[in-house]
Amino acid sequence: MLESISVIIPMYNARATVVECVESIIDQDYAGELEIIVVDDGSVDDCHRLVEVIKTTNKRSIKLLRQKNTGVSGARHFGIMNATHDLITLCDSDDCWVTHKIASQLNKYHELIAVEPDVLMGCTQGDDIHPVNKEQKDAFLSIRNNLVKWAPHPSTWLFSKELYLGVGCFDLKLTHAEDADFICRLLLKGLKVFLLHESLVRVIGLDRPLWRSQGLSGNQLSMVLGEIRIAKLVYRNSNEINFFQFQVLKLFYIAKLVLRLLNLRRFVAG
Repeated sequence: MLESISVIIPMYNARATVVECVESIIDQDYAGELEIIVVDDGSVDDCHRLVEVIKTTNKRSIKLLRQKNTGVSGARHFGIMNATHDLITLCDSDDCWVTHKIASQLNKYHELIAVEPDVLMGCTQGDDIHPVNKEQKDAFLSIRNNLVKWAPHPSTWLFSKELYLGVGCFDLKLTHAEDADFICRLLLKGLKVFLLHESLVRVIGLDRPLWRSQGLSGNQLSMVLGEIRIAKLVYRNSNEINFFQFQVLKLFYIAKLVLRLLNLRRFVAG
């Protein structure tokens, strides 16, 4: 079944990667209509000019929207709210898709919504296999799964605008862990998240804040505070974890922070 799909690409200073990203979407083997919406979130480089060039030489519909810098949540939200179609996918400007990404996900998505009308679908990004897929099978994500490891990455998401609005959209006040916060609220509402055990997205840029020495500690600490906030949300709004488990999770997140900082500092130092 062919459907019209809106693809949202948040972009900030993405000159090095955005062309490969957009071209991977243009080159999808999916025969249905793809509306590509690139949201320039206040970039100070000339990445928007590269998108303008692609607009004039491709076979897909591309919209370039520009706004003051609001962060990735604000850019994704702005794109979703300006999308023409109800079916939405996301892709970060330093990621790209394999050619059959849309077709593979959509086939399974139609099977799922026949039984579970409100479902968000993700897949594997690169070789980062989530524990829920450790038996090399597709699986639904539970709230507890999400507390151990956030998933799926937004560049793999396929969902309806109706679901997005029903969950309450991204929390635009958050600068870190906004995607995990959205997934958590979705699961707390009793909706479903499905993970395909198939790698359909790959990272093409390693210049994300995670890999920079400047602000390394601050970014990692913000991520851990985001993890703790989400665990608290689950503790206060469900019976999934008790107080003791909440405390254990906080210690687990702090331990991960220490290991990340040690490993990443070695990486940055070369």
